[in-house]
Amino acid sequence: MNSHPKITIIAVCFNQEKWVEETLNSILQQNYPDIQLIIADDGSTDTSKQIIRNWIKGNAPHTMFIDHEKNMGLTKNINSTLPFIQGDFFQIFGCDDIMLPHKISWQVKLFEENPSVGVIYSDMQIIDADGQKRGESYFEKHTYKKPMSGNIYEELIDRFIISSPSVLIRRNVLDKLKTFNESLDYEDHDFFLRAARDFSFLYMPEITVLYRVSGFSLSTASSNELKFYKNCFLIYYQRFDHSKKYREKFIQKLLFYTKKLYSLQYRFCSQYCFQAFFRTGKIIFIKYAIAALPFNFSRK
Repeated sequence: MNSHPKITIIAVCFNQEKWVEETLNSILQQNYPDIQLIIADDGSTDTSKQIIRNWIKGNAPHTMFIDHEKNMGLTKNINSTLPFIQGDFFQIFGCDDIMLPHKISWQVKLFEENPSVGVIYSDMQIIDADGQKRGESYFEKHTYKKPMSGNIYEELIDRFIISSPSVLIRRNVLDKLKTFNESLDYEDHDFFLRAARDFSFLYMPEITVLYRVSGFSLSTASSNELKFYKNCFLIYYQRFDHSKKYREKFIQKLLFYTKKLYSLQYRFCSQYCFQAFFRTGKIIFIKYAIAALPFNFSRK
């Protein structure tokens, strides 16, 4: 490995005028010498675009700025940047969070010490919309998420434990997976579940990111129960593992999210249930599909 492998950081922005400059400054202030920065704005309607242009002009003129005229959604925005990645390692970073100065250098060192690892993630300090610490770290708050290292595929089937803003990913993981899933609103669980089938993960307990929890953060913007459950259903449907060891786990997950969509009277619940039946062969999904037929006339 080269003494200073190149790192690509993809900063994704949508209507985050309040925080985008602070985020970009935190990337600029990394104590690591070789970082390629790509900024992708997903059709912001506030002043984010102008703030980004001014910041690039005054701080990092070689930064690539991908300026989308219309909002495409997070996964499509991310995918638009992938052909331009030059780094041996890369990460996606929302323009409301803050990187601590040592994040990249610490994680590169761990990659050098662990050449078989594909993804490194860490703990994060939770902050509010105004940047005030909430007193808890990410994994202190989410006690049901037990960070693990090694082969975590089975753990990721059970629950999503990755602190996404903290990750750094080896380029060959992307070479294997190709793109992020554009049928989803949230990219991270699907991407890391796919990655875990072939690559080892490493958890570092140090805090490397200030993770902003606000009504405008990328993790919660425009979100609601229905969107969340639809995404979860699609992940377990599309990534359904037919192997004897994991088949039943995927069936139970599909059934759980089927019940959630049914309880919300989702318009396309019946269609999803029929798809689950053909994927699993379980009659229970036919029963839900028939029961959900009246929802076809719903607006949800």
